[in-house]
Amino acid sequence: MTEKKYQVFISSTYEDLQEERKSAVEAILITKNIPVGMESFAASSQEQFEYIKNCIRDCDYYILIIGGRYGTLHPELNLSYTELEFDYAKSLNKPIHIFMYADVNKCRKKDKNLDNISRFRDKVQKENVCQPFKSKAELKGLILTALTQEIINNPQVGWMKCNEISSTYKTQKDCISDLIQTGNVLYPQAFNFFIRWQQMGIYAGSFPEENAFRIWQQQIKEFISCNNLDVQYLYQFNGSMPFHTVIQEQLILLNGLLASFEYKEVLQNKS
Repeated sequence: MTEKKYQVFISSTYEDLQEERKSAVEAILITKNIPVGMESFAASSQEQFEYIKNCIRDCDYYILIIGGRYGTLHPELNLSYTELEFDYAKSLNKPIHIFMYADVNKCRKKDKNLDNISRFRDKVQKENVCQPFKSKAELKGLILTALTQEIINNPQVGWMKCNEISSTYKTQKDCISDLIQTGNVLYPQAFNFFIRWQQMGIYAGSFPEENAFRIWQQQIKEFISCNNLDVQYLYQFNGSMPFHTVIQEQLILLNGLLASFEYKEVLQNKS
């Protein structure tokens, strides 16, 4: 039986919540998953923030811890990097869990002016279910319970060892055929969503099958990697293309890969 590992991004202000971040890391490790946090530097520049956005995009789950400090402001947007991280995770439809100190006035370290952190706390509470905590020990237990339940009820793409993935298929050709079949199912759904989006704009909502699309992409990447296949068979896109276009281009490459396997079989039968 294969065992997936999930990446979990930990977002918070840093200096005032170091102990709480350690508790979060410990809880994630207990679930045998991978914590991701920017411990080596604070999110204090635009260049660093672009790197952090890539990390959030690659993660499966997002955890936000809120204390009594709002954090460093982006020089142009006038929002803290922590709030920008949260907004970016929301825009990607990442599964989000939010934990905040029950009483901001009792935080060990807090801003002198609480206007910004109070506004941010109000914002996230209006948009999401937030779990209050009073100590780092309580936080650890809350994260452990929430993450365990989330993985069971809402599994994401995750990671598996290449040998475990390849072992689930009898042949490489079987795997490619299965990937093509999945893409053929996703394409009309993505195309219909694109038409709806053209007609309704943002009111069309998000693509209902985005999670299945991401899983399909990850399966293709891992299959190509663990079988040492040419990366030309993986369609590279910038993340802003319509889902149906990406699926269509990837299917062309997969069908080409399948044809190459079938041609090899013909040659082997002739020899």
